[in-house]
Amino acid sequence: GSRRPCRFLVILVLLISFGEARGEGASEATRVNMDQAVERALKRSAASAAARHAVAATEARRKSARGAFLPLLSVEAGLQIWDRAMESPFDVSGVPAEFQPLVAGFDTGPLREQVKFQTTVSIAQPLTPLYGIYQGYKAAKLARDAATHALRARNQDAVFTTQRGYIQLKRALAGLEIAESSLVLLDAQLARTKALVKAGVVENNDLLKVEVARARVQEGVISARAGATLAETALALAMGLGGGRRLDLT
Repeated sequence: GSRRPCRFLVILVLLISFGEARGEGASEATRVNMDQAVERALKRSAASAAARHAVAATEARRKSARGAFLPLLSVEAGLQIWDRAMESPFDVSGVPAEFQPLVAGFDTGPLREQVKFQTTVSIAQPLTPLYGIYQGYKAAKLARDAATHALRARNQDAVFTTQRGYIQLKRALAGLEIAESSLVLLDAQLARTKALVKAGVVENNDLLKVEVARARVQEGVISARAGATLAETALALAMGLGGGRRLDLT
């Protein structure tokens, strides 16, 4: 006898607490079917998002390790600026005419320009570290594959959790609807029984039985309503929504 009032009080407290959370977001009900709920969960799941970042990071490391196989390209550049150019000390203008053919191709330009720019480009392919590079690339590829499998697992967990939450909420709402319908029927029976008692057709014991039955059904309604609210909150969290968000399942 003492356990039933305590149980009823606990259920009532849960219902009030979660009912307030639902009331705050009552105007923001989200209409979804199961496929839409799963899609939202995959997009907003924190575990899936972390797994996707891990895949991207390991893929970047794999590409970096693969690039180590390529030849090493190095480019060096140097710039020298002097106070003046250094001219050639040779002047072929005074060479006799008979020797002009001999010095016709002699360059009498400056020996050193005032500004000198030099560039060196080299390509090298080291052979000794190739085995170590291969081992590093193999490890990076295995890490990428492991992260990919982890992402699939996180996505499957998100899908399973969302589908289970969707079904549980559907069942909870159906149970709540049945309990509320039963309460409506008992209210009508209670009103009818009161009228019969007043008319002297039935005894007060019959009225008491109906009132007891209605109290039990009302307790079931409160319990079913709390269960539906908990299931709704669990599904909203699985979808990445706030715990107080109302859901309209289709």
